[in-house]
Amino acid sequence: MDVLVLLLDLVSRRSHGNLNILKCLTGKGANYREIDATQGVQAIGMHKCQGLIEFHHFTGADWGEKFVGIRKTSCVKVYMALEDDHLAIDCFRELDEHLIQNQL
Repeated sequence: MDVLVLLLDLVSRRSHGNLNILKCLTGKGANYREIDATQGVQAIGMHKCQGLIEFHHFTGADWGEKFVGIRKTSCVKVYMALEDDHLAIDCFRELDEHLIQNQL
C-alpha cells in the first residue's frame, strides 16, 4: 500500500516527469493485479491524492493498526467519502506540502 500511496502522490502533483504510465503491481497467482496510478488519481481526485501521504502517516502505516480504536479501513472510507475541497483534505495536503518545501 505504501508504494501505491507514493505513486498517487507523484501523479497528483505531476512530479512523474515524462512517464506516461505508472502502475503498482500487487498480489500473486490468481490475486495478481496492476493498479494504474493515473486512473487512480482520476477516480479518487487530485486533492485527496495530494493529502494521502500525511493521511497514511496519521492513521498508521499498517492496515492492521487502529487510531484511537478505529481501524484504518474505516478511516479510509470516511476520507474517500469527503468532498475534494473539504477542510480535512486541505489540512493533510498542507502538511505534506510543508514537509516537501522544508526538504528542498
